[in-house]
Amino acid sequence: MYPDAERRAAGIEAGAGRSLTEQVADLLRADAMADVITVLANRAGVPALVVTATDGRDERILPGPGDPVRVTGPRTRLLGWLTGREAGAALRADPGPLAPLPAWL
Repeated sequence: MYPDAERRAAGIEAGAGRSLTEQVADLLRADAMADVITVLANRAGVPALVVTATDGRDERILPGPGDPVRVTGPRTRLLGWLTGREAGAALRADPGPLAPLPAWL
């Protein structure tokens, strides 16, 4: 297993004070974020980004040209922006503003 997957699986097994439904939802969102980041990392025109979910311990790095922009916000809003379904109004970019991203599909 990968370290992140091991940590998530251990959290589900231990209960971590959260319901199984909450933990599985977190797992699915984390997997979705990893998948989207992997696809974008292979696209031309993606700027350097450090994407951090404020409602979890999920941080992903997208290599790209220039200094990375740190983008933070709720995981579902990050996914919305990364997939082009949201403009990113609920996110914080440092330094801002959010860069436009190429289509991920």
